Amino acid sequence: YFQKYNPIINSLVKLLNKFLSLNLVRVIHLRHKRNFGYELEAYNLNSSNPIFEKLEFIVTPIEIKQEVLSTENEIILFNENQKDYLSLQPYLIHANCPSCGQPRTLIIDYDNKYLDIQMGHRIEILNGELSRC
Repeated sequence: YFQKYNPIINSLVKLLNKFLSLNLVRVIHLRHKRNFGYELEAYNLNSSNPIFEKLEFIVTPIEIKQEVLSTENEIILFNENQKDYLSLQPYLIHANCPSCGQPRTLIIDYDNKYLDIQMGHRIEILNGELSRC
């Protein structure tokens, strides 16, 4: 039985390892370091704990994609080993929830409506303003 499904399991593990090596982070800020590149300060969003760990990464000017890391609170997928970035806006955003007033990670539900992934509050963004649905 094991021999029959072992190749499938191995291919799934390889695929998942690529995904699990990514960090989901929220940018705090990007600071230029003299003659060395940039220091990216971010919160690690990979856990279910609402008190996120602060991380620091050193990235070189060649690796940096300024348009992706230009805003604070931007949520990105970050591959620490390859120094590759992928912005998740507008699919994931970080903002204060108008229902509870707490800073939350919001996932797009449909149109301009978002869902607080921790509390389940539904939020709508109209003209840049957050409101309850």
